[in-house]
Amino acid sequence: MIFSPEQIEEIESLAGINYTIKQMAMYFDIPLFDLQRQFDDKTSEFRFHYDRGRLIAQAQIDMKVLESAKGGNTTAQQQIEKIREARKFENTRDQLLYGD
Repeated sequence: MIFSPEQIEEIESLAGINYTIKQMAMYFDIPLFDLQRQFDDKTSEFRFHYDRGRLIAQAQIDMKVLESAKGGNTTAQQQIEKIREARKFENTRDQLLYGD
C-alpha cells in the first residue's frame, strides 16, 4: 500500500492522538482488513509511520513536562521521574529480549 506524503503526515498526526486502526481505515476510506494487515506487518510503511506518530506526540508532551520541571514545577518534576523510571524499565526489558 502506497501513501502520499500528505497521507503519511495525517497517519502520524492521527496516531499521535490515538486514533484506532478502524477509525483510520474509515478516515482514509480503506477497507479495515487491508489497513489492519498493514498494521500487523511491523515492517510496513503504515506501521512505521503509525508508531512514529505516537512517539513524536509523546516526545513533545514529555519535553514540555521536562521544561516545566526545569522551571520548578514540582508536579512536573514528579511526572518526569515517573517517565524516567518507565523508560528505564522499557530499555532494560528490550535489552534482555533483543540484546544491544
